[in-house]
Amino acid sequence: MRVLARCGRSARSLSGIALLVRLAGSAACAPTVPASPPVGVGAASTSTPPRVAPTTPADGRPTLLIMPLKSELGLETAARSLDELILTAAHGIGRYRVLGPADLNALLGVEALKDAVGCDDVSCAAEIGGALGAPLLVAGQLGKLGDQLLLSLRLMDTVGPAVLRRASARGGGDADSLGRRMSNNQYTEMLADLDRYERTTVAVPDNVNLAELLVFYRVTACFMLRRLQCMRTAAQDYLARFPAGLYASAVQSYVDQIEDAALQRDAKNDELGRRLKEIRAQLQQGALDPAQAQEMTAYAYFGAQHYEEAAPLFAALIESYQNKPDKMMELVQSLAIGLEQLGRFDQARGVLEKAEQRYPREFRLHGLAPQLRRLPK
Repeated sequence: MRVLARCGRSARSLSGIALLVRLAGSAACAPTVPASPPVGVGAASTSTPPRVAPTTPADGRPTLLIMPLKSELGLETAARSLDELILTAAHGIGRYRVLGPADLNALLGVEALKDAVGCDDVSCAAEIGGALGAPLLVAGQLGKLGDQLLLSLRLMDTVGPAVLRRASARGGGDADSLGRRMSNNQYTEMLADLDRYERTTVAVPDNVNLAELLVFYRVTACFMLRRLQCMRTAAQDYLARFPAGLYASAVQSYVDQIEDAALQRDAKNDELGRRLKEIRAQLQQGALDPAQAQEMTAYAYFGAQHYEEAAPLFAALIESYQNKPDKMMELVQSLAIGLEQLGRFDQARGVLEKAEQRYPREFRLHGLAPQLRRLPK
């Protein structure tokens, strides 16, 4: 299939990030809304729900629905990442009032949204678009063809109803995909890919700023890996070059989180000093035994975001509670969080995996499985 000339080039074999950014642009490149249904196309049948008149906000922009992609088994995470990228590109065009999966969830409800996933025919588009008063809808599927990812998209007129545009692209489904790196929390490999990435290897639509996207990926990877100097440098680069960019608010939020954490830590230093003094006094008075004092000290450091000091205390406590699984899991959770905040992801993973091996049931009951899965790699 081909994307019409105004929307870009014909589909070709693309790899990694090229697939993501090209399809984001292709999906959002839509025509103006027809003034009336095409000749020969009748009204919706009386069996469909009552239609809401197509919505045209006060600024004159028509409403465009971006439906969640239908995906093959095992590609769900990649599909959700593509949902966000397509949505961002559609917003960036500025010609439409854009509704995405989160908006549909709020308007339709969780169960109705699940039913809507994979809506890629004109009758389904007419029903959903009519219910929400949106004249345009983008839907599609993500699958695999051999060792490649295949993404196919349709832009549909929900008033006609009719398919107005078709687009497809395919790309490498291997580990070189930056989008796949991000969806799998493989941020270390992602940074290595970015370091050797060459712009000349990528063909993208005119409405996609590849340079901006790559800098944003670097900001995100550095932030997730807690490489603060790397993140600050990349964020300054992004905000200087793309102050009104698609990802400017996200980049600024990363910067704010880092700065706020530093301020909070400084503000808690006086309180930490007082708390440690109280614990020592209680220990000397015999009100606390050494184990209690050690645990309270660990949590005092942890609450003040002094993870470097808290980590060895938690590690020692875990060893002393090996025969008390519930207590051990509480300490494991705190230690893993502290190590994660310090950027010691391999150590955090080791702590969690060891706890899972010893007490698998309690490990899951205390919600540590998601904590293990989300650790950056």
